[in-house]
Amino acid sequence: MIKNIFPENIDNTTAVSFLICNWTNKLDGELLYIIESIFKYFGLRLYEGNGSCDDKTSRGKYNRIRKKFSEFLLSTASFIDLKLVSEPTYQDDFFPSKLLTAFSLDVETLNHGVVSIREVEASLDCQTIVEFYEGYLKKFGLFYGGVFLFPAKYGPDYYLSSVNTMPKGIKWGSNTEYVQRLNNWKENTVIKKIDPLDGYFREIYPYNFVVESHLKKRFEGRAIRDFMEEYGTLIQLDRNAPQYLWSIECSKLEKVSEALESSGLVLSSNTKPQ
Repeated sequence: MIKNIFPENIDNTTAVSFLICNWTNKLDGELLYIIESIFKYFGLRLYEGNGSCDDKTSRGKYNRIRKKFSEFLLSTASFIDLKLVSEPTYQDDFFPSKLLTAFSLDVETLNHGVVSIREVEASLDCQTIVEFYEGYLKKFGLFYGGVFLFPAKYGPDYYLSSVNTMPKGIKWGSNTEYVQRLNNWKENTVIKKIDPLDGYFREIYPYNFVVESHLKKRFEGRAIRDFMEEYGTLIQLDRNAPQYLWSIECSKLEKVSEALESSGLVLSSNTKPQ
């Protein structure tokens, strides 16, 4: 794996994280129902949340703020940000719960979200991811995304928003390469407004949700689809839509990441997008 694609894992505690970007379906209030069903899937109670809608904010226990969150999602606001968590059971400052969902909707740049769950690393495999897609992620329409293990203490929602965090035990100035990758992704997607659905990756993850535009990109003189199938497994998730899952074996992930790092297709890298 490219050095510092993720920050230093200070205690080896990770969270399985599902990242999704720029989905094509207009969900409005249905997003809350999807989030609620995800919490039920993992057998956890949706405990509290905080959110913003342009200049309005709301936070508190979920049963008290749900109506306000629904109003946010049904509004014509230019920016909506929602974070919902299960009851806190850990001492971590940035991710004290077992399950976290965070979604940011920005009409000018990027819609993206993350679902992160602790203590399920052993069940992370292709079949489980396909089942989770069928049950929940399919409702978003076409999207770019990935599935990976993220160091829990740093807060996966901060990674989503390209914000560096400093958990206890980390010295100021640590993880400089990781911070640069956060900044590169933000520069390319938020400032330059490059759309991942146009065939770009945030990183090369063990599992990557891609669409047709990814498969048509050129790499090493050929369609990148050939490269994907050579170094991983590519399956079409929906018979009626061009949504694919590219999975890469752990033994090949570092080689694949290094090969694509300078391709101009990885928006967290230092290479100018092609």
